Amino acid sequence: PTRGQLLEERSCKRQVWIDGLGCEWLGVLSGFFRERGYEVEVKIGRANLPTVTEENKPSKTENLIKFFNGLDKVGHESGDRIENLLKELKVLEDILKQIEPLIEEGIVITGDHGFTHSSLNTKTFSLPESAEPERRGRAAKLKGKRTEGEHLIVEGDYALLKEHGRFEKARGSGNEMHGGALPEE
Repeated sequence: PTRGQLLEERSCKRQVWIDGLGCEWLGVLSGFFRERGYEVEVKIGRANLPTVTEENKPSKTENLIKFFNGLDKVGHESGDRIENLLKELKVLEDILKQIEPLIEEGIVITGDHGFTHSSLNTKTFSLPESAEPERRGRAAKLKGKRTEGEHLIVEGDYALLKEHGRFEKARGSGNEMHGGALPEE
């Protein structure tokens, strides 16, 4: 199921949304709250494709009580991978400390996408005919003709990479990326 479907099933009235919160952070998130004696239930849903914020925003903003985008901002920063990871951990810890007072009232913590570090500037894939790269090359906007390929998933007007790498003519990234169709995205 998608993240949105899981939220609908649970009739979540109090949601905290952390932009860029992918499954790679589950251990940190659940460990933070379990160490403090809270019960944690984990449900994993897939992101809508392409794996971008615009396609994965909460559908019912009236249920949104907090929004944090610092994790996503650091994920996009260029720089040393280890330094950025330490920054991400600090940002997430600060967010969780802000969320902790809300736990007693019952909340759902959700994210919109994860990141892939392994696709930085590795393999380059040919663009589908008459397509333009987007999302630093993890997706391509199709203009007309549909396309197929072993390395692609086509969703709506997008061709999305399901392998590590980026489309040609895309600038890539200096750190982490998202927008394609890898499990971590």
